Amino acid sequence: MALDRIQNNYTRQEVFILAYHLSDTFSIPYDTTRLNYYNIRGTPTVWMDGVASYVGGRSISYGEAGIQAMYNTYANMIQTERQRISGVVPFELSLEGDVGPTNPQMRLTVSTTTGYPRVVSAHFVITEDGIPVSASNGQTVMNSVVRAFLGTQAVNLLSSGSVQLTASYTGTVPRHPQGVLRPAVFLEDDATKEILGGVGTFSPRASVPRWRQYR
Repeated sequence: MALDRIQNNYTRQEVFILAYHLSDTFSIPYDTTRLNYYNIRGTPTVWMDGVASYVGGRSISYGEAGIQAMYNTYANMIQTERQRISGVVPFELSLEGDVGPTNPQMRLTVSTTTGYPRVVSAHFVITEDGIPVSASNGQTVMNSVVRAFLGTQAVNLLSSGSVQLTASYTGTVPRHPQGVLRPAVFLEDDATKEILGGVGTFSPRASVPRWRQYR
């Protein structure tokens, strides 16, 4: 619920959340891949751009105070990450397409004026907000649930330039009738596991912060 509060207080241009599930009705094979990739051993676990993590939460007995405490923890992580990447040279990302739910397609344009020293991976997913639930912790709505994986594409921009990537999903994306599907694409350095940026809306091209230094 603290992450829902983060989602409500930041735009998707600032922060978007991908909620991976394990061994429940919302779990898809891609979730297990991601959880193993980051060696998740406890829930909830939050990773921020692949460089900082927080494991655990507050008991339901803490009520609103517990939710606010976790919100403050996550907000501080966001602020720390903003400071880390402040002033860095960005890639530029532009995402077009649709989220279906039948046969969705996306086209991502990645541009850079400086290049990046390694090939990175672009992950294409679709998430869902507004899923009604009745959880033991009092949660009544589930958001940011990863519902579909459209694949990964290599981004090879060792010097200035741009590249267009496409991804698609064959079939109908699972969704609740009251839910809202949203696009999400992120770039990941497979050598460091750092998320180098992402885009969570179909929107005009916008700069996305990237790295402070080459690794």
